[in-house]
Amino acid sequence: MRAAQQHELIGSTIVAFLTLWFANAIGVAQTATSPSTAGPSSQTQPQDANETSELAKQLSNPVASLITFPLQNNFDFGMGSGSGWRYTLNIQPVIPVALNPRWNLISRTIVPLIHQGDVTGPGQSQTGLGDTVQSLFLSPNKAEPFIWGGPARPC
Repeated sequence: MRAAQQHELIGSTIVAFLTLWFANAIGVAQTATSPSTAGPSSQTQPQDANETSELAKQLSNPVASLITFPLQNNFDFGMGSGSGWRYTLNIQPVIPVALNPRWNLISRTIVPLIHQGDVTGPGQSQTGLGDTVQSLFLSPNKAEPFIWGGPARPC
């Protein structure tokens, strides 16, 4: 096996492993936070509806006190001499930290994991990390009367 093929195989294996590992971690987190599958009762149904409604509100609020771990997949074709391709997995954790009872510091990080083939030459591939972007936001704990956060300062 040529060195370029070995590098491509190693890069593809790393990307596949990380994608599956993150998908599994997200599935475990969702299972751990899902409501019990015990029989429904009239007392738990309204509570579950309230919890679902509250979670939906927090998910739509970009500065909520909620840890999220989104993954973004991008495929680019026609790179280099035209036959090249690139796969980018953007790992984008958002972590709020309570500074005091009134204020949160929200950390948003983007770490691109990149694997590309036939870009620098036929039969060649590269795997590595792209430029990491770190942003910090200052936000109040209350989302009333309106939602705001800032200033944004890339690090």
